[in-house]
Amino acid sequence: MKSAAAVINLPLRPEPFVFRLEFNPEATWNSRLIEEISASASIIQLEAAGPLTGEILDFLTNLDDRQESFSLRLLVRSDDEALEEYFGPLSRLKKLAALMLIIAAPAEEPAVSRLKGVLVAAASAGLKPGALIEPHPGTALPELKNFIHRVRQSGALEVSLRPSLRAAFHSDNVSSENTLSRCLEELKNSGIPVALEECFPGIAAARHSNVFELSCRRGSGSCFIDYQGAVRVCRQSDKILGDLSKEKPRDIWQKFLFAEDVCPPAEISGCQEADGIDYRRCEKGKVNEEKKPSESSHLTPINLDSSLRPGALFTLREKAWGAVLIKGLDGQILSRRGAEIAALIDGRKTLSLFRKKFGLRGVQLVLALFLKGFVRLEK
Repeated sequence: MKSAAAVINLPLRPEPFVFRLEFNPEATWNSRLIEEISASASIIQLEAAGPLTGEILDFLTNLDDRQESFSLRLLVRSDDEALEEYFGPLSRLKKLAALMLIIAAPAEEPAVSRLKGVLVAAASAGLKPGALIEPHPGTALPELKNFIHRVRQSGALEVSLRPSLRAAFHSDNVSSENTLSRCLEELKNSGIPVALEECFPGIAAARHSNVFELSCRRGSGSCFIDYQGAVRVCRQSDKILGDLSKEKPRDIWQKFLFAEDVCPPAEISGCQEADGIDYRRCEKGKVNEEKKPSESSHLTPINLDSSLRPGALFTLREKAWGAVLIKGLDGQILSRRGAEIAALIDGRKTLSLFRKKFGLRGVQLVLALFLKGFVRLEK
């Protein structure tokens, strides 16, 4: 009698869960890792540690040929001179959901022109190009805001920010919360939503969840694996939770689930106001855990126009226990009843129909999804 093949399952994780890989084509742990994560990953984000090469393209092609259901995101430097040569093969990848071009800010005019040309070429090849901006410490916010506008006008379908250097953005070098968060809010109000790829110390993600999306969700929905195989909760964390060159992936995930104090603090007291992202103006202090209630949390569906039609900005993935709504790198878990409501959000049915069919709680769920950015309301 033949024994059943062992099935490799990762521990229960939130969805979508993002595996962020800083890819090194010569790493021997690549194949072992993919075998374990492909069955459970919602998104595999690959960042080329250097210029895009044929080895990286082969790796992506092998991922694309796998039967598992996951999306691919590719991060590459916009100044890679040979980048356009690979747009044809990349456009044939079925799982490739986005191509993010990394650029530093502020940038000289030749770099901006280069980015615009690459964005246009990528869009022409049928790819979905975006920009990942790395602002240098001390960047003036008006300058950053103008740069983001230019990047969006150049053809970036999505815009994200992250600190430029891991070592420069720990708790003793933080940004002023009010200035950067206000800049992001103004951009969103002007029609340019900006996601944070990683935490900016001094920015309380929970407090400003209506302003921007924190893609890494402080490690609760993703992990970062550098080109040497070190596993961290995020790129900025100093705490290494495992080494894929020496350990089996399944042993590392167990430690990962119970890891604590691995991210930079969300808020640091003692910050001075500055009209820029000056990470050196704050002294390391006690973490301030006081949270101000969001104004949107007081909204109720009672006075909403019942003729409004909720439209879906998400993809619904059905589960035996309910469903997961996926929007970009973010996700929302729903019960079976919630899944039944979400399945009817199609831009044609009005709020009055949801209230008639599901009662006030049905409208409240739609409103909650609207406030989280998963639903739009239209007349």
